[in-house]
Amino acid sequence: MSYYAIEKALYAQLKPIGLTIIQENESINETKQATPFIEVYNLPAATETLDKCLADRYNGTYQVSVFDSVDKMKGETLEIVDQVLELFYVNELPELDNVTVAIDSREMGLARRDGGFFRCDISINYFTLNSRT
Repeated sequence: MSYYAIEKALYAQLKPIGLTIIQENESINETKQATPFIEVYNLPAATETLDKCLADRYNGTYQVSVFDSVDKMKGETLEIVDQVLELFYVNELPELDNVTVAIDSREMGLARRDGGFFRCDISINYFTLNSRT
């Protein structure tokens, strides 16, 4: 199990939304970037060992930030937020290449102006179990 495999599974779950998805290590040109678009950040947390079942529990937060033009109505951004949240239901199990990720919780964060954009963050808390046997 690796965090890269987890991130690939989460990214694949988000891809059907049809917007440009920018990874955390990609740069953007704010004056030329078409809106709306999404930035994603994988924020891994501590790995726990579950001794009774001989497995490691990988925890983390997949942050999805929705960016739109400040000239547009807030409702358009919130519609995109709703679409993202519909892709990640709690207890849903996105899977890719034999990696199953459990969605623990999800929430919309603060919506605010960020430079020339209107930004809304979504936190998707996940975990996956990796058996040692």
